[in-house]
Amino acid sequence: MSLLMTTDIPHGRWGLWVTEEDISFFRKQFRLHPQEAVEVEGLQGRKLREWYASRWLLRQLVPSSESIACIKDMYGKPIILSSDIQLSVSHSDDYAAVIVSDRSVGIDIQKIVPKISRVAPKFVEDEARGYLSDAGDIHSLHAIWGAKESMYKAYGLRGLDFRLDMRVLPFRFEPEGFYFEGMVHKGDYYRKFTLFCRQINQFILVYAVEVI
Repeated sequence: MSLLMTTDIPHGRWGLWVTEEDISFFRKQFRLHPQEAVEVEGLQGRKLREWYASRWLLRQLVPSSESIACIKDMYGKPIILSSDIQLSVSHSDDYAAVIVSDRSVGIDIQKIVPKISRVAPKFVEDEARGYLSDAGDIHSLHAIWGAKESMYKAYGLRGLDFRLDMRVLPFRFEPEGFYFEGMVHKGDYYRKFTLFCRQINQFILVYAVEVI
């Protein structure tokens, strides 16, 4: 097993897994709910491995995990059937990240890559350009991307413009971890989120928890 960590946070818990196992390992660990089995039928290769890894990690985070049935809703957001638990999942290379909470949440993990600087104008709002100490700081750019990806997942619908509908407040990137704030505003929808970011090896992990 390659469970890197599970961490309790206010209103929830998150975990990180590096997948070294093949599909047969996961199939021996838990039974699929009939609706999960239907969802799995359309997956193969890496996608299937990622699906199993995230569902296995989810079962480590949630009490009474034997009864969990996790599928995607009509917008592609993962949900637990017959439960008020909110969750989000993310994958990058062999890493799988999952967060659960009693509030709207999102999580994102991304490998650090230089090319993010080229696409930054598509998701970095004008205000953020003013507080970024170095426009070429790929760590901060990954933090902003991860924050907006996490808030998008917490929003749970489609049609958000990453540059116009979401905002990330000023922060100072700290590899060991830091909190900051963000918000989503689209039409009548307006929510604030507490954000957390940390570097894990060559990856940036960010999660968002709705402020109530």
